[in-house]
Amino acid sequence: MNKTVQGGDMLRYFCAMLLMGINLPPVLADGGHVNIAGNVTNGGCTIHDGTYLTFNLEPVKTTDLPSVDSVAGRQEKNISVICPKGIFPYFQFIYTPASGGQTVLKNKGTATGIGVELLNASYDDSPIHTLAYSVMRPTSAGKYTLAVHYIRTSQDMTPGTVESDAEYDLVYD
Repeated sequence: MNKTVQGGDMLRYFCAMLLMGINLPPVLADGGHVNIAGNVTNGGCTIHDGTYLTFNLEPVKTTDLPSVDSVAGRQEKNISVICPKGIFPYFQFIYTPASGGQTVLKNKGTATGIGVELLNASYDDSPIHTLAYSVMRPTSAGKYTLAVHYIRTSQDMTPGTVESDAEYDLVYD
């Protein structure tokens, strides 16, 4: 026996089922896909202090720099880094070098024959090369010391302002 169910009958049927507390199965209209990806790490390093360093070097006299490669006016500042245990960062400094070398920053000021050099004061006081990775060991509790000094770059030197800048990246595994 075939019986035709009309729209009104169907509505009454569903309403009766709902009133009796009977759960109706959901209607499947369409499907989809879920992708899940993740990564568990030790965490990352953060720069706690020293993100923006300004070195205002004391003025020096031309007689303080008597010959090429002589230095004067050293100043030090710390970069404080917090890393999870077992992670040791490297620093990569990026700057425009003066002509003829990779350790003297280009002077944007008015003085000639003089520049500034960044030094790895946490490790061995070696000059920091542009784009090279520098191993800087902390002096204490995550403090890395960076030093700057004037350096005479030419036999011919004229007094004036010395202005340079550099950026650094913190790199670690």
